[in-house]
Amino acid sequence: MVIFSEDDTVSVVPVSWLDGDFAYWAPYGTQEKFDKAVKCAERPKGGWKKYPVRILGIKSENVFVAV
Repeated sequence: MVIFSEDDTVSVVPVSWLDGDFAYWAPYGTQEKFDKAVKCAERPKGGWKKYPVRILGIKSENVFVAV
């Protein structure tokens, strides 16, 4: 779970979308496609933008761990 620094939006993103203090964002036009990308931990592709984030926590073995 991250908070996007630019607008204080909170979202769940796969760890594979994290790059230091940045997160990639899937540019899908529907919530259904975005949710599927998150659930499947789709790897970021060319054209995905990176945004500054603060990591709030990471899910580890079905437990949410705050950082």
